[in-house]
Parts: sequence; structure tokens; C-alpha cells
Amino acid sequence: MKKILPLALLFIFPAMYSFAQKTIIRNETAEIAGGTHPASLVTLENTELEKVEKAFSSYLKKQKGKQEKSDGLIFQDNAMVKDISPDTIDIYAAFKSSGKDVTIIMAVNRNGHFINNERGSARGVEALLSEFAVDFRKEQASEELEIVEKALNAMEKNHEKLVDSTEDLKKENEEMKQKISDNEAVIKENQEKISKSKAELNTQQELVKSKAAALKSIE
Repeated sequence: MKKILPLALLFIFPAMYSFAQKTIIRNETAEIAGGTHPASLVTLENTELEKVEKAFSSYLKKQKGKQEKSDGLIFQDNAMVKDISPDTIDIYAAFKSSGKDVTIIMAVNRNGHFINNERGSARGVEALLSEFAVDFRKEQASEELEIVEKALNAMEKNHEKLVDSTEDLKKENEEMKQKISDNEAVIKENQEKISKSKAELNTQQELVKSKAAALKSIE
């Protein structure tokens, strides 16, 4: 008989809900680059500070210039972002974690002045941070999708094993029922043969006794 051992544990995941969410860039003043300056902020949910910092560092390196890091602050010196300025700019980035959320605080110095898009005149600054946040969130969602798809695949395989095992057991039960029915028919037939055989056996025993007595009577 085949046996399928149940899986004690597949995967345990919190419920994940997907909603269309717009990436929001906030224009605020923040303590960064040694003072209080206009800055652009974005909050990324359900992630880790180290992961965000590493990804944003790589993103800023694509903007050319020279990068320096110190005490959680990234400084991209003489970066080139045409949508912000035809000249080089300086980009500062700090990171703040709160629970499972990480906020990027980015300040851009253009020609000696810190700018953000609070008045709608520096859309390139907002676009720079938004592009990173959208790509980061898409990659994050893709990783989450891969995880739940793997869990689903494992659950489907386990379900198929359970279904196959159940069908095998049902088949075995039917075969056993047929075997029982066949055995009962043979038992009934054998009981009739036993009765007949017993009668023949008694007759033969009497015949043996008769022959034995005949042998003894010979003188």
C-alpha cells in the first residue's frame, strides 16, 4: 500500500495584498549636508535600510561624478543630470528607518543653492528620486511575487500528491472489495466441496476397515 507522508510545513507567509500605488515624492526642508536645506523625500515600505542605501548608492554612481560615504550620508560630487542642470550638481542622500519603512532624504545643490520641486520649478530633482523609487519598488514587488509563486508551486505539488494518494487508496479499496467478494465465492464453493469430500472420506474409511477385516479373516 502506498503512503504519502504529509508535509509538516510548506511556507508561512503573511497575507500580501497588491494595490496600484503611486510613488509620492515629498518636498520639505531637512537637516542634511551640515544645515537645513530644501530636500526631496520618498518612503519605501517593507524593506531594510542597508538594502536601500546600497541600491541608491549604485543609482547615484550612474549620474557620474565622484561618490563619498560618511556616517550614513552619501555625497555625489559633480554629478551630471541634464534634467536638473546642464552644469554639474552635488547630490546628498541620507536615510532614516522607521519600523519596516525606509525614507530617503535627498538634497541637490545646483550652483551653490539647494533646490527641490516645491514650487514646480525643479521637476528634474523630483524625477531623479522618483525614477529610483519606482524601479526599487518594482524590483521589490517582483521578488515578493517570485516568493509567493514558489510557495504556490510547492503547495500545488503537495495537493497533487494528496489527490494521487487518495485515488490510489480508493483504487486499492475497490480491489480489496473485489478480492473479498471473490474469496467469499471461493469459500462457499469450498464449503460444498468439503461436505462432499467428507462423505467420500467416510466411505473410503469404511472400505479400508472392511478390507483390513477381510485380511485378518484369512486362515
